[in-house]
Amino acid sequence: MFLASLIVLSSFLCLISSPAQQAVPQKQVRSPHSYNSFIEGTVYDRHDKTPLADIEIGIGSDETDSYGKVKTDHQGHYRIPVALGKGYLITAEGAAYSDFAFQDLIIPANGMKRDIGLLKKGVVKGTVRDTSGRPIAGARLFFFGPSGYNGDKVITATDGSFYTDALDIDYDANPTQYELLITQPKYSYIETKLSVQPHYAATDEHVANFVLLARAIVKGRITSQGKAIKDASLVPALINGTMPFDSNTDNQEIDSLIQMTDSNGNYTLSLSAPQTYNIDISGEDTVATRVQMHLVPGQSITINRDLAPFPYGSIAGRVINLAGHQVVGAAIELWTPRTSETDPVAYTDKRGRYVVRKVAPGDDYVVFAYMPKAQMRTGPNKESVRVRSYKTTIVNLRGDTVPPRCHILSPLPGATVKGIVSVRAKGTDNDGVSVIVLMVENEWIKDVEISHTDEGLPFDGKPSQTHWVRRGRAAFEWDSRKVSDGWHLLRIDVYDIDGNMASRTVKVKVHNAR
Repeated sequence: MFLASLIVLSSFLCLISSPAQQAVPQKQVRSPHSYNSFIEGTVYDRHDKTPLADIEIGIGSDETDSYGKVKTDHQGHYRIPVALGKGYLITAEGAAYSDFAFQDLIIPANGMKRDIGLLKKGVVKGTVRDTSGRPIAGARLFFFGPSGYNGDKVITATDGSFYTDALDIDYDANPTQYELLITQPKYSYIETKLSVQPHYAATDEHVANFVLLARAIVKGRITSQGKAIKDASLVPALINGTMPFDSNTDNQEIDSLIQMTDSNGNYTLSLSAPQTYNIDISGEDTVATRVQMHLVPGQSITINRDLAPFPYGSIAGRVINLAGHQVVGAAIELWTPRTSETDPVAYTDKRGRYVVRKVAPGDDYVVFAYMPKAQMRTGPNKESVRVRSYKTTIVNLRGDTVPPRCHILSPLPGATVKGIVSVRAKGTDNDGVSVIVLMVENEWIKDVEISHTDEGLPFDGKPSQTHWVRRGRAAFEWDSRKVSDGWHLLRIDVYDIDGNMASRTVKVKVHNAR
């Protein structure tokens, strides 16, 4: 219903309390424009038409960047100089009166007259008791009007009584409909509606007495295969899917009652009733379950659940190099169609073997092995690996550990260069060259991908067809005018398809001076 309104104030309240409108009374705060127009008028009580003094009038416009505030005089009159512009906002605030605002006022060159009629705020008082008639102290009352939560902190006294005189009356509605939420940590909450009048006489006070019902208690123990689960979570939600509103023992509003089991798997939930709840129960490495129940006030119910172990599978295998020898320290990563980044989940041991445990079944995985001395995240992989529940899937990978060779064809060492310099390089590898990179003073300039890939549909069991080139050449254009004259170090990095890298450098002299 209206519970989500607790965390936001109304757009009306935001407008009249904007920091941009805070200014010194009777003076225009700032404006880069001349004051070539004005707005003036009289503020009066809409009920008896009497003028109202000391009402604060604020006006602002983002278009002219001018803001100001004044107070009405003893005749209720105000006048504010303004710069011509559109989209003005004018507000009126008084201690006993409901806040008021006009938006998007267009001020003509000859000024504007705008009288403002205000209504007094509404008053609600009453008591809160339990079913035995005993007064309830510390109950919190939240009032929601047309503009949202009114922000007034209303808490019952030791005799259960409450009183508020700070309820704004809607300018276009008299009386104004309010929704009321009452909470207290030991009792079920109440939601109800009130019709609030502007307060001009004792008969305008809305008097309401409320009875709070006892809560329902749900307790029990969560286990898996007979063993207690520590820190299993129990998340109650109302049957319509919303989180139940509640307050904690400090009477601060909270929007959920999530509970965790203790070291013995025990839990206790204290829930408002009557309500129908879905309670989601989950624990580490178990299959989550949901319990639905209708709770009545004062009820105590025990719910124990033994959660089934999650049906994990595993992936195991071996990584060898092109010579058939085991690769020690290769990093294993798993990717799925929904994966963007991963971390290593296993490393190969001294025999080149690895095991990845607790792999969720159902996804098609890509298994990567990154070589231990590789300088780039690439390497051999197996795509569309399907893991079955409680089963181990064997995935063996073969990768290259031999670095490529790198050659700089031009410029020659010690050459003097200027303007746009042609840099040419060659890379060779036993398995395939992937990328050739140009660096100047350890700063990346450009890279060229050597491989050619035919686009396919990833992760669908039909991997892309990649044609790897064992000998690749790259040509770069380097603008030497972007560096100072003098000696500079050019570096070429060559990567193979498994991330192994080789580098070569050449020192050249830049001479662009005129």
